Amino acid sequence: VAAVIADPATPAALRRKLEVAGEAVAFAHGALGLPDNGSYRHYVDLGREYPVWNVFAAPEFSLDLATWCFPVAGCTAYRGFFSRDEAARFAAPLAAAGADTFVGGASAYSTLGFLRDPLLSSVVALPPDAMVGLLFHELAHQQLYVAGDTAFNESFATLVEQEGLVRWLTARGDQAGLCRFLGGLERERAVRALFEVARSRLRTIYAGPGTDEARRSAKAAVIGELRAGY
Repeated sequence: VAAVIADPATPAALRRKLEVAGEAVAFAHGALGLPDNGSYRHYVDLGREYPVWNVFAAPEFSLDLATWCFPVAGCTAYRGFFSRDEAARFAAPLAAAGADTFVGGASAYSTLGFLRDPLLSSVVALPPDAMVGLLFHELAHQQLYVAGDTAFNESFATLVEQEGLVRWLTARGDQAGLCRFLGGLERERAVRALFEVARSRLRTIYAGPGTDEARRSAKAAVIGELRAGY
């Protein structure tokens, strides 16, 4: 990263983002107590939008995600691929069997401190606050990771990301940025409230009487109302 910043050929916008990333990593180590294993000191231009694509799947009438199990990481409620095409090929038979599936790109991933994670171009491409928050998020995975508990691991890292951003923006005296971030959290909470209502209604539909076709119709209606509410 230092070499890229020092290179006169580096575009000014990229240089500034790398400088902010370095300041954020130093803040994470010093102010947030997150681990320092040498991660984010090397820059990698991926030449593509995302480093990995994750596949999520759940049975047609269930809110429980499918899980896949691996050495070290344990069981996770998603399966990651370095290729978008491979992820799509993996998801296709799941969808054909009736499962609800989603394939989504992830801007970063963590090797949990076993390796020195690089600073990826997909992370640097994010808006500054999102970039800083994601660095806090991924370093939190190095701090604490419970094999087999995706919900806890992502919730913990998200909490560290959000609290870390509040402290980062406060320390920098960025009141406008802090207001913008907190306003975004309020909007996110409002959206999550819509999802909780929809999930509750879907649980009732899935557990209730009736044919599969009736369940599909009721499910579609709930999702339609969710989209309208959003």
